[in-house]
Amino acid sequence: MLAALHVAAKSVLEHFNGEPSFTVLSDELAEADMGLLHKTLAARGKKFQFNLLRVDSKPFQHFPSLAGRHSTYFRLLIPDLIPDDRCLYLDCDILCRADLSPLEKWNLGDCALALAPEAPIQKSLDKKLVAELGTEATGFYHNAGVCVMDCARWRKEKLGRKCLDYIAKNTPDYHDQSALNFVFHNQIAELDLSFNRQTNVRTNWPHLRPLMEIQGQLLHFIDFPKPWSRYARWVHPFGKMWWQAYRQTAHFQRGGEVSSSLDWNEKTKAGYKKALKDKILFTMYSAGLVLPKGVPATRSS
Repeated sequence: MLAALHVAAKSVLEHFNGEPSFTVLSDELAEADMGLLHKTLAARGKKFQFNLLRVDSKPFQHFPSLAGRHSTYFRLLIPDLIPDDRCLYLDCDILCRADLSPLEKWNLGDCALALAPEAPIQKSLDKKLVAELGTEATGFYHNAGVCVMDCARWRKEKLGRKCLDYIAKNTPDYHDQSALNFVFHNQIAELDLSFNRQTNVRTNWPHLRPLMEIQGQLLHFIDFPKPWSRYARWVHPFGKMWWQAYRQTAHFQRGGEVSSSLDWNEKTKAGYKKALKDKILFTMYSAGLVLPKGVPATRSS
C-alpha cells in the first residue's frame, strides 16, 4: 500500500486550498519510507505539515483481519492519539481531484462523525449488521473510507472504545466500518458524495468522465483489484489515471515495488473479470456509444 499512500497524499495536497497537516498511522513503515513520502509531497511546491504515528497492532490480533492486516482499526484510535479537536481520516485506496479544505468546517450538527452514504441499510452487503439492528435497521449504511471526526467528543464520550467493544463482541464482517455504522446508527452527518465517489458504483459514472479531466471528486477504489494490483493497470477502469499520478511520485522514480504476487483463485478471478467488463463499458459509455445498465441517463448527486 506504500505506492497507494504516495498517490493519495500527493493528490490531496495538490488540490487542497490551504496548508494541510498529514499524519500517517502505521505499524511497519520505516524512516526511509517516510522520507521518500516527504519527497513526493515536497515536490508539489506547496506548504504542508507531516508526521508519523507508530501504532501497535498487537491489541487487534484477535480481531478479524483485512487483507491479512489489522491496520484498518487504527482509525478508531485517532482521537486519542492526536490533540486536535477535529480530523479527517482517509483510506489509501483513493485518488483525490477535489479540494478537501471545506471538510475542516463541515457541519456535523449534533453528530460526532460524518461519512458518505453507501446504500439504504436494508440493501447493504453488511447483512450481519442489519440482523443485529433488527427493527431499527433504517436509514443508510455509510462507507468509512472518508471520515470527519469530532475528536474532542470522541475522547469525552469514549466513542472509540465503544466501537472496539462492539468488534470484540460481534466479530463483524466489515471490520471497523460495521462498528461505526452500529455505534453511530442514525447519528452520522452525511458527507457529499463528491468526497467519497466509489468508482465501481455505476450510478457514480456520470461524475467520472471524461476520465483524464475529472475534477471536484475524490475517487475511492473500494473493490479488488485495485489500480496498482498486478496486471490491473490494463484491466481497471481507472488504472491509466492512477498510474499517471503514480509516475509523478518519488516512490515510482526510485523504482519501488507496487504489486505483490497474485493468488489466482475464484474470488480474484471474479474481481478481474468484473474490472475488465467495467473498463470496456466505461470506455464505451465515455465515448457516448452505450448507456450501461445501472448508469443514470442524467447526472445526479
